[in-house]
Amino acid sequence: MKPTLDDWAWVSTMISQAYVGVISSNFKEISLVAGWNNWILVVLLFEENEVDTEEIRDTDSVIDGYLFDIAPRLAEGTSRRFKSEVHLEFPTALEALERRILFRLRGP
Repeated sequence: MKPTLDDWAWVSTMISQAYVGVISSNFKEISLVAGWNNWILVVLLFEENEVDTEEIRDTDSVIDGYLFDIAPRLAEGTSRRFKSEVHLEFPTALEALERRILFRLRGP
């Protein structure tokens, strides 16, 4: 089922809360994608960095908890499943899916 605007708002807000204090200067963009059967958080970094990747993995468990908490507020049939992916460029395989940009570093 396609997520409703309320679903997007709830999930986006929970992710934004989870990422408070996590974003470093190496973060280029954070996008939320409505996948086929789950939410996909795509984090784009300027360069590969173990510390940032570990922070992202640690934040995944916080987001899982938040999604569990808001599950009753999401429309029936909306996915409660979540995964994150770390890339240097946005994956072409996900370009056709609906997405929302939650964070983007302003460039020169």
